[in-house]
Amino acid sequence: MSKELVPYLQQVRDLIQTGWCSRTLARDANDCVCEPDADVAVRWCLAGAITRVVQRDLSLRRAIEDAFVETVAKDAPTMARASLWAYNDCAPKGQLDVLDMIDRTIVSHSQ
Repeated sequence: MSKELVPYLQQVRDLIQTGWCSRTLARDANDCVCEPDADVAVRWCLAGAITRVVQRDLSLRRAIEDAFVETVAKDAPTMARASLWAYNDCAPKGQLDVLDMIDRTIVSHSQ
């Protein structure tokens, strides 16, 4: 399922590129917390962007999370699945670090 994931990984990246947030799944234009799939959402954390892309497809969610965990583990071997939230919220360069991790994941799944 590696190459089949790339369009979904790209959609997650596009959302994070459009607008990134931390400590909540999504925010609207007024910086208020909202659901990641709400029409008013304009910024997403990594988990929120995944939620918006996969909707209710749990197997797709698992595959995307596994892909990201694999990439994060190369940099921080002790990070577990639950730490995707922590990775998003604690990334030193914030949005830039998250985008870099997504880009590396896309490259590794494009081959």
